[in-house]
Amino acid sequence: MKEKEMQIIQHLKQYQGILVAFSGGVDSTLLLSLAQEALPGRVLAVTAVSETMSRREHQDIEALVRQMKVPHQFLETADLAQPDIAANTRLRCYHCKRYRFLQMKDLAERLGYDLIVEGSNLDDLNQYRPGYQAVQELGIQSPLLQFGLTKAMVRDLAKARGLAVWNKPSAPCLATRLPYDTPLTREALAQVDAGEALLREYLGETANFRLRSEDGTARLEVDKALFPLLQQEAEGEALQPALVKGLKDLGFQNVILDQSGYCSGSYDQRDGERKN
Repeated sequence: MKEKEMQIIQHLKQYQGILVAFSGGVDSTLLLSLAQEALPGRVLAVTAVSETMSRREHQDIEALVRQMKVPHQFLETADLAQPDIAANTRLRCYHCKRYRFLQMKDLAERLGYDLIVEGSNLDDLNQYRPGYQAVQELGIQSPLLQFGLTKAMVRDLAKARGLAVWNKPSAPCLATRLPYDTPLTREALAQVDAGEALLREYLGETANFRLRSEDGTARLEVDKALFPLLQQEAEGEALQPALVKGLKDLGFQNVILDQSGYCSGSYDQRDGERKN
């Protein structure tokens, strides 16, 4: 594993400057750390930001880049103004990645960076990732994948490097909380964001969960081991009234706890596809 790490660093050293597409997750954080080691002072982290990013993720990214002492730029993208993205079809991620990376390519060209990298890893090839097609089409490099790093390897290397996010749960964009073909709106995404912030108060910062917004219903996907944190002790499977009230105050008409537990990419699995 250490050999793969050094191979990536050596690969990156052949470029003049690197723009790292930075989401704040463990994959792109490890990649940013490797790029910094390869080309000190010639690395820029860039984060595309729109209504599909939660407030918490925005704040976490700001704190992380300060901690890593790396130049960073938020790139404002008008995702919801793009019909192919706002329509929220099964190809939403492809259209979004292509739209965002085209803007990053323009930025890299203006600033003189000759390489753009993103954080896909080897395990992503086994999941439904239409956005990766856009990555390939536009010539964006994925060094973690290219040199055979799995998610487990990424976490181990991030931990060894002392990166605070080494055990951070995956945090895909808020658009993934709505069923396909449900149009994305600023209001719907903000509602989900606020609902998940409320859930985090009950479940903790490192819990795996999703709030799926389905036609007025908040369907809560939570690791089964965490069910008791949301339920009344004396009432069996009934959810805590304060939680239900809080979610209904946000505009949800119904609140249900999915007894199947947490499931990454459940909409893709429902359609008989690989997960997203």
